[in-house]
Amino acid sequence: QGNDNPEECFESNVASVQKFLEKSKKFHFKKIILFSSVVVYKEKVRGLLNEDDEIEPYSNIYGFSKYSLENLARYYSEKVMLPITIFRLSNAYGPYSDLGSPLLIPNLFGDLLRKGVADVWNTKPVRDWIYSGDVAEAVFRELEIEGGGLFNLATGK
Repeated sequence: QGNDNPEECFESNVASVQKFLEKSKKFHFKKIILFSSVVVYKEKVRGLLNEDDEIEPYSNIYGFSKYSLENLARYYSEKVMLPITIFRLSNAYGPYSDLGSPLLIPNLFGDLLRKGVADVWNTKPVRDWIYSGDVAEAVFRELEIEGGGLFNLATGK
């Protein structure tokens, strides 16, 4: 996800966010919502992820870029007093997902549409998937709440 092009990964997840946050100092936003990922956590075999679970952001470039984004946001929240909420998303899917994606849900839907059958090649990894409409609903609800913080955004299933 970022290991193929680390520069683009950091430009997208860190540099562009830093530029945005720097420019945001001039405005009086009620809230800024940023998206990170559950890939910052240490691999877990079973159970739900909690925000205070152990992280292991250095296992790949993508996870490290998201962890860097979080630290950058933390700086702007604490030192510059920007009202920032960070959502660590589980695997999101929705109507505009790339059906050629290597991610499970879009890949399965793509296979169903192209071949009429979907191949599940490995049933061992367990992931939490969240629908993009549910992500949008959570963002709208968060905009109405005072304060900010860091929250996992997943179905919990």
